[in-house]
Amino acid sequence: MNALRRMPRHILFLRLAYQAGMCLLALVAVTLTAIDLTTEAAEWEVTADRVIYWIFVLDYVVRFSISRSKWLFVKEHPWDLLAIIPFDALFRLFRFASLGEILRLARYLDLFSYAMRFTTRIRRFFNTNGFKYICIAALVIILLGAVGIHLAEGMSLPNGIWWSFVTATTVGYGDTYPVTTSGKFLAVFLMLTGIGFVGTLTSTITSFFLSPHGGEALPYREEEIEAIKKKLDDLSSMTDEDMTPWRPC
Repeated sequence: MNALRRMPRHILFLRLAYQAGMCLLALVAVTLTAIDLTTEAAEWEVTADRVIYWIFVLDYVVRFSISRSKWLFVKEHPWDLLAIIPFDALFRLFRFASLGEILRLARYLDLFSYAMRFTTRIRRFFNTNGFKYICIAALVIILLGAVGIHLAEGMSLPNGIWWSFVTATTVGYGDTYPVTTSGKFLAVFLMLTGIGFVGTLTSTITSFFLSPHGGEALPYREEEIEAIKKKLDDLSSMTDEDMTPWRPC
């Protein structure tokens, strides 16, 4: 994280924009492929799909070329590789089935590969900083808040869930508010929980987009390497005075 703090802001912004852009493109690719499978795609949809495909190809080729370990890169990014395989072009080589069925199968494979690329990034996001456990805890607190406001104010459980959610997210429309002392204390607790969740979400987004590993657990050897890199970063940030050994007078 020390290296990230010393990184120029424009570099941080570019990394953030890149990660967010690739996630968005993967989601758009899934949507376009699903549309193509259900209805006849419009010309602009086909063009957009092809443009996104070549962006994925360029992205994979660039990252593969600059990676230190080519085999490790391929091993760690199987869905990125699968997403750029032109299944429709490959299946046109075979004549053992009707062309329409082959192309439909190819589009299903494209949909699967695009979806896996998107879901892989989502899974890495929720693994960052243990964010999935924070989400589970927040959900439990919201449900308990709904039960609590039901007991304290006599509110129905569906309305209690709605009130608990909007209070925890600090939206608070004001259409429903507690009047009892216990209900007010519960509202304050939910507000504080929501503020903490928003702070955790912000930290998780920053760590996910700026960390090269995206929250994934590293093998033991790679953890050692990362620890050594961190120590080297700490040493590089030390001044000459810090490096001078202390001598008693």
